[in-house]
Amino acid sequence: GDLVLVDGETRELELDLRHLLPGTLEALVTTNGVPLAKRRVWLESPIGMLPDGRLHMESVGCETDDQGRFVFLGRPATYDLKVPSPRERGSQIVLRAPGKAMVLRGDVTRHTFALHVGTLKVRLLDRHGQPVTGASLRLGATDNTLPLTVEDGSTSAEVAAGTFTLRILPKGL
Repeated sequence: GDLVLVDGETRELELDLRHLLPGTLEALVTTNGVPLAKRRVWLESPIGMLPDGRLHMESVGCETDDQGRFVFLGRPATYDLKVPSPRERGSQIVLRAPGKAMVLRGDVTRHTFALHVGTLKVRLLDRHGQPVTGASLRLGATDNTLPLTVEDGSTSAEVAAGTFTLRILPKGL
């Protein structure tokens, strides 16, 4: 209800501000069972809808410690974890951990983000069997791009386990 303040009177007001409390995420990040130490990782959560109907996402960067752990204090939400790989020869690989962490208001959530990765090796040859140098390969419909092929037409990258369709991009893209 309304609170009316009158000069010279003392009023007591009880406010429930619990909805303003953050939650805490205590997380462990592993790659093939080994802690992912000293790496920049990103938590991503939806914060609304864009005019075109797509989800508007918020990303927050965190740094893992020597044991692959980090603590995040933030708004209650459901968070995905993504780990960008170091860029190499034009590559852009972002690994996404399966599973989500639900951070609740005023609570501590403990979650392990377990990445399962392997090395994808590709050798690209033209129709005459000659290596193609400097080609860019993209994993399916994602923005994940492998490093440019080298002199023998090969490239490799650490990627999340899965089945992929490779797209060969024109040089310069």
